Amino acid sequence: MAIETYKPTGDEPQAPKEYDHDRTKVKLEPGQRIRNVIISDLRTGKNDDGEYLNVMLDDTNEEDYYLFHVSTNQAPNKNVWGKQFMNVFLMTDPETGYYSVKPQFENKPVWFSKDVVVDSQTNTRKRYHNMSWGYEERISNDQSVDTPTAIEIPDDIKASLDLSFGNGLEVYVAGQKIVTEFGKSPAEALAIAKQYYTSRGQ
Repeated sequence: MAIETYKPTGDEPQAPKEYDHDRTKVKLEPGQRIRNVIISDLRTGKNDDGEYLNVMLDDTNEEDYYLFHVSTNQAPNKNVWGKQFMNVFLMTDPETGYYSVKPQFENKPVWFSKDVVVDSQTNTRKRYHNMSWGYEERISNDQSVDTPTAIEIPDDIKASLDLSFGNGLEVYVAGQKIVTEFGKSPAEALAIAKQYYTSRGQ
């Protein structure tokens, strides 16, 4: 090993990083959702409006890359949508405070939406944009992601979905419910949810 005095010039070559793709910035309007993306990386930033995350999204259907901003302002009664996004998809290292993608979403295609403004259930004077989300199935053999698989639905899962069906539970949220309550894999849960909704004529 050799040790020498070195003065940086600023011209030293840098190793390319995985997230250094040219990314198109996307903005989610109320009533819209982003589909078929993988949350591949996160980078923090700050401007006059506060701190935010650069969320790196990789398209699962094409070689496209997107950049999405999520505010991390955690002040009470503010930025409900951003809080929901972070609570669902992200976790923080207790020692460093760095954000990372939860293991269940690593390399997993998802969709997420910015719903129209709804009234707060706890404060009648507050309104906010709610977030919905769900797992996507990878497209293979030119089949649509919405093509249900003919499978047997376990009785306990069917009973749980029956209780929620009348409350307007959406198929992708039903898939999330099956993952959380019954420990099914995302792909299996979504297939069960789609089969259930097909059987109900939805």
